[in-house]
Amino acid sequence: MKNLKSLAVAILILLSGISFKAQSQAALLVLVFGDKAATENFHFSIDGGLNFVGMTNLVGKTQVMANFGLGTHIRLNDRWTLAPEFKPLSGRGERRIEPFVDIPEDIADEVTSAESSVRLKYLDIPVLIRYKASEHWYFAAGPQISFRTGAEALTYVTLDSGREIELNDPIKDITEWYDFSFPVEVGYNFAQNKHLGGIDIRLRFAPGFVTVYDAQGSQLKNNVTQFIISFPFLKKQVIEIIE
Repeated sequence: MKNLKSLAVAILILLSGISFKAQSQAALLVLVFGDKAATENFHFSIDGGLNFVGMTNLVGKTQVMANFGLGTHIRLNDRWTLAPEFKPLSGRGERRIEPFVDIPEDIADEVTSAESSVRLKYLDIPVLIRYKASEHWYFAAGPQISFRTGAEALTYVTLDSGREIELNDPIKDITEWYDFSFPVEVGYNFAQNKHLGGIDIRLRFAPGFVTVYDAQGSQLKNNVTQFIISFPFLKKQVIEIIE
């Protein structure tokens, strides 16, 4: 089980594209000391997966981006758990929309087609309350504050000559620096599986409440559906107690 968790965490870090030294160090610390820190009422986890994202009032296609972070699990009683999380990587945006920024004047007359993808990166801090409905199934909800860490618009332009150009425009100055939401989720725990003991899979919905972009009456808010795999760091005896 420990080798499985180590391999999975390494893959999640690579797929997430995490380059910040502090984030990688935090993940490694949990990987090394997570099992030792586990008690009957507390443990860490490393969580990662995919965000299926879009934005309100845009006609485009769903964008798939990564999410990655650390979880803490504070057992309140047999049914209830407090679960604050720290997710330094959580993508938002939408693809295949009308040009999000102006086309440069020197090529504007030559453009035959153009479309944009908006890519926003956030640091998410959700604080969820989980309710254990059965041996395996649980439900959760709670507030989440998100801080934008990156914002860009990629515009793909085709000229009448057939030449294709990719324009990369930073959009931090025209997008809101934070978002707020109230995620709800359903989760399944593989507590009885000897190979997957303790691993969770989750489906989480987190529509944003904040207008992250507002121009000419077009108010854009984030829509996020997350698929998450959570690798807990539990001692064997703790797993038995939780079960």
